[in-house]
Amino acid sequence: MSDCCFVRVCVREKDAAKFQKIFWPDTPVNHDRVPPNDGEEKLFIELEYEEVNYGGVNELEEAARAGLFFFGIHHRGDDYEGEKFCSWRCALHMHTIDIDGVLTLAADDEDDLRDSKRRWKRFLHVYEQAVRRVRGS
Repeated sequence: MSDCCFVRVCVREKDAAKFQKIFWPDTPVNHDRVPPNDGEEKLFIELEYEEVNYGGVNELEEAARAGLFFFGIHHRGDDYEGEKFCSWRCALHMHTIDIDGVLTLAADDEDDLRDSKRRWKRFLHVYEQAVRRVRGS
């Protein structure tokens, strides 16, 4: 048996069908059409998967390479931590989260801490760009 976890992905409405063909196409999925907030022009789709092997990282990478914009979260599994993720410029970007979904910093020494902060800031910048693209704002 494989290591499975819960995954939630938000994707542009126009990309939802293509995303679902790549990301676990035979897996039951809960989905919601999320209406735009004030000032937002487009709908986006929120997809929830209950049992995804290893957070679906391989499929997320494939969807990012296909040029689809998305962002989301996967919970921790037996062999890996939970992560927030997003696609930007045809690449998958991920960062570790704690049990509450908060981005984490991990370091053994001062140099590691500086590098961890730099990666954290870079991820936040890319994640914000991806969220804007998906939400159409």
